[in-house]
Amino acid sequence: MRHVVCHLLYPEYFERIASSQHKALVLKAFGELDTSGADASEDEKLYSMRQALKQRLPDWDEDRRDYYSSDLEPIWRPVTKSGENEALDPAFALEFKKQIVFYGPPGSGKTYRAGKLAESLIRTAALQRWGVVGEYFRNPDVVEAVADHVTRLQMHPSYGYSEFMVGLRLDADGGTTYQLGALPRLVERMRTEREHSGERALPHVLILDEINRTDLSSMFGEAFSAMERDKRDIELELFAEDGKGEPILFSMPGDLYIIGTMNEIDQSVEALDFALRRRFFWFATPYDEEDLYAIWHAQWTEQSVAVDWKDGLPQLEKLAGCITELNARIGELPELGPEYELGAAVFGDLPYFIGREWLNKRHGRSSGKYLWDGNGKPLAPLRSLWALSIQPVLVQYLAGSDRRAEQLAELEELLLTRPKN
Repeated sequence: MRHVVCHLLYPEYFERIASSQHKALVLKAFGELDTSGADASEDEKLYSMRQALKQRLPDWDEDRRDYYSSDLEPIWRPVTKSGENEALDPAFALEFKKQIVFYGPPGSGKTYRAGKLAESLIRTAALQRWGVVGEYFRNPDVVEAVADHVTRLQMHPSYGYSEFMVGLRLDADGGTTYQLGALPRLVERMRTEREHSGERALPHVLILDEINRTDLSSMFGEAFSAMERDKRDIELELFAEDGKGEPILFSMPGDLYIIGTMNEIDQSVEALDFALRRRFFWFATPYDEEDLYAIWHAQWTEQSVAVDWKDGLPQLEKLAGCITELNARIGELPELGPEYELGAAVFGDLPYFIGREWLNKRHGRSSGKYLWDGNGKPLAPLRSLWALSIQPVLVQYLAGSDRRAEQLAELEELLLTRPKN
């Protein structure tokens, strides 16, 4: 509340930032601009940074220099939903620990959050290493650089040490030679970039999707210890030889960050061995109602839904409440539990169903009745969402339940019944 009052009274001295967590993230990203001194308060540092931005970006107006503008927000604000009560924001955790994991139900946005966090980390580094006045805001390749410095690997049961670290492969002569896997190849690329660009070289982020689908300890091999903070940039020998018969050397760069994602349905965090768990910070990613609107709005635009978004929003808000109640009930069922909650992405097909229903209809597009009619009866888009997206998932979840039919009917009613208010 104090932040809001200060900004309203003295907007020229206090930023439009109500969250302490957001202030910390802004200071982390733009701290190089601060000249206020070590003893300055957070607000004094932010004011100093604001003056530096005005001097270095004189062509920008105040709206564009706002930290929530489309130019500045992607630099400091990863989409992590950490909240004010989180002990440590994922952005700070990744910087310190070097590797973190987002875990939770399927469809809860773990991969999306990982990508946004990676983007924020690389943009922050680019801002600090290239400079505000220098290339960051004038370099058209920033977006390309972000994408170029994020590597995504999909884990699966057949993915192991030989694919990730080093393994024997047949050569052209019919013999076998050791060939580097994905991680050492990425490290070699980073080494080349540092030799070419020096201090301007950007960090890299390795995203490992669904880490529980493979034996992670076996896959990392020697890198399992090398990933620790105090062992970064220290060379070790792999159990493999190069073409000259010399041991292949490997070291984990200090500016290589790893973000994993994990579905709790497949394996709980508690089931992983302690040595693996302690090398990562773990962030729960539960169902979040706010994610629904972001996904629906994006799909609404992508699908070119004939209905205006604002007209559809009142019923979408009612449905969001139904989904929250549905997930609450899933969490209470003894056969399921919180790890079986349905993530927001599971409901992401709804705009498609609405768009199909109204594609060739013109009368009634502004009626506000897209999910339920005037009597509260569920309409085709909502029934399609249940039948094609939700019911098949729940049928599989409840496969071993003696009360499956009864439980499915209860969950269907929770989703399809229009709230009274």
